[in-house]
Amino acid sequence: MAVLFASPASALVIRDDHGGVVSDYLHHYLTSGPVEIVGLCESACTLALADPRTCVTPDARLGFHEASNPGGTRFMWLMMPERVQFWIATHGGLTPRIVEMSGREAINLGVRACR
Repeated sequence: MAVLFASPASALVIRDDHGGVVSDYLHHYLTSGPVEIVGLCESACTLALADPRTCVTPDARLGFHEASNPGGTRFMWLMMPERVQFWIATHGGLTPRIVEMSGREAINLGVRACR
């Protein structure tokens, strides 16, 4: 999470985040306010999509995979917007392999675009 920082508009900006412990990210997002994903966001980082205030740029990259335990995988799945869940399911589901979605694809699925 070292690449997370606050922008002048007080949004948390994600540029290069490979994820980490699901509970750490959940706590961080619950206390951080809006999130802007402008670069790479993988694994637990993608929990930011659970907040409708989160926005992505067309050049952002979102990487999804299963968590290290079944409970974490189920939790992450349930936190994803329904259209993102469908996209993940049609691209192989949550497995050990990362499935990458572009920011443009996320926006087309209804994730808010950053201005």
